[in-house]
Parts: sequence; C-alpha cells; structure tokens
Amino acid sequence: MNTRTKLIVQLVFLCLALGFIALRPFRLIVVNGTSMMPTYHSRQAVLAVRFFRLERGDAVVIRDPETDEKLIKRIVAMEGDHYWQYVWRDSNGDAQQTYWFGPDGEKQAREFIEQNKGLGRLVRYTLNKNSVFLLGDNINNSIDSREFGPMSVDCILYKVI
Repeated sequence: MNTRTKLIVQLVFLCLALGFIALRPFRLIVVNGTSMMPTYHSRQAVLAVRFFRLERGDAVVIRDPETDEKLIKRIVAMEGDHYWQYVWRDSNGDAQQTYWFGPDGEKQAREFIEQNKGLGRLVRYTLNKNSVFLLGDNINNSIDSREFGPMSVDCILYKVI
C-alpha cells in the first residue's frame, strides 16, 4: 500500500471513530433509588444503548417529566395494547388505583373487583400509536406511568442492555 492510500485509510478510520464518539451510542447510567429493585440497585451502573428496537419487558431510560432526572423503568404495555385501571376509595376515603395488563388483564381485574366487593370504576384504555406504559420493578416504591401517564417512545433516551 502506498503512502497516499495509507493516509486515506487512516483519515476514513479517524472520521468513523469521531462519528462513533459523537453519536455516543453507549452510555453508563447510574441507578438512583430503589424503584427498579430487585433487578437494579441504587448506585449500580448499567450499560444503555441509544439506538434500539423496543419490546415489552425492556428496561429503558427516560427523563422524569417533572424533574428532568433520568429514570429507569420497564415497558409493560406498548402501542395498541389494552390495560385496565380500577379506581376506588379505601375505608379511610382515600383514592386507590390498581392496574392490569396483557391478554388476561380484564379477567384479573374482574376477579379482583369481585373478591374485594368493589364499589369503584373499571376503565379500559388502549395505548396510542408510539406510546408505552412504564412501571418500576419495585411496584410499591416507583413513580411511573401510574403517576405521569403513558409516554411517547420519543421520550425514551436509552435501552438498558
């Protein structure tokens, strides 16, 4: 290989390397909090990728709609999926809500209502195009789509790998 060809190859390689660095397709994300326990623990570093194909069950990184903080949540429902929400008041008069997902969601919801002599309201939702419903794995200690609603897939920054 002559000197000119070597120089061209080196320049092409350098351009590709700089482009790869500029795109930053991989990112280390540090978990903050316990909402994804037991899968991920607070202060644990996870590797995430920017370019991805989403599937139900994926852990993803989003920005909290209120605080702009990065959050890790799991996709439990996607575009076109149905989910059911049951809203009722407990014995103290406080509003409560429960969610069900997947093909057996409605059956599970109706069984729950029957067992608990429900006096609430069951509502069926269908996720819009390009929307996802996100939950933390630690369901009792998570701010997620139950609080801020379904999110656009455009709000997903990374997929945890």
